[in-house]
Amino acid sequence: MSDTPTISDSFVRSEITTDGFRRLTHDEVHTVNHVQELGGILKKVLDDVQNMHVNPDAHVTIDMRWFAIGKTHLEQGLMAIKRSILRPEGM
Repeated sequence: MSDTPTISDSFVRSEITTDGFRRLTHDEVHTVNHVQELGGILKKVLDDVQNMHVNPDAHVTIDMRWFAIGKTHLEQGLMAIKRSILRPEGM
């Protein structure tokens, strides 16, 4: 089981929506949870890469500026994918 937070199925059955989000179907919840799991996997990979930078025994040098840019783009991509499914109202 993943440590990544997921949207519970109870959210789908709720009659009350909050923060401009609509009720989600079971398939939408499943898909968003799958994207969340992917985000958890990517986070572990990014943590490993970042640890190579701070570990003096690692024989790998990374450019932290480009690492930060790549990490930000991945985060933005996952967020955009989730928003495409959730389709919140407003901004």
